[in-house]
Amino acid sequence: TELVLDLADPRRGERIYDPCFGTGGFLTAAARRITSEPATALTDCRSVQEQSIFGVDPSPANHLIVRARLSLAGIRNPHLRVDLLAEGSTSQFHNFDCIFAVPPFGAGVPPHLIDQCRFRTRTWEAFILQHVMGALRVGGRAAIVLPESVLFRRGAEVGLRRSLQIGRASCRERV
Repeated sequence: TELVLDLADPRRGERIYDPCFGTGGFLTAAARRITSEPATALTDCRSVQEQSIFGVDPSPANHLIVRARLSLAGIRNPHLRVDLLAEGSTSQFHNFDCIFAVPPFGAGVPPHLIDQCRFRTRTWEAFILQHVMGALRVGGRAAIVLPESVLFRRGAEVGLRRSLQIGRASCRERV
């Protein structure tokens, strides 16, 4: 978690997002980091509390766990949703400065979500990667843990890899 956090380098005042937060390891570590930085004003504190942490996960149990962990880390009002990134449900979930993700490896994407993708892939890892590309602001940073098979799969994922290479001059891969 700390290595990924160091690579993405979340900072106070930024919008931080995890589209599949699970038990909230990345969000909690990021929250600890940004709340430990000195505040410059009362409005800065309020902004960190209300506009810094965002996340989505389909598990109601995970939602409660992460809300408690974030509260202990100093974030009282995180924007967390119990959802599967269904269309229209993530309208406030865009234009992020920093995104973390560890999608479930090997899981299949529900058929109704495949049609939302530019590259119609059936793997959850590639679906999350596309979602992150769309949710990241220009100049933002993302750290996504993916299995190496994403680099070699055929089909729709070939186009997805090309879009990362061609469409984003500032996109870097770190292994």
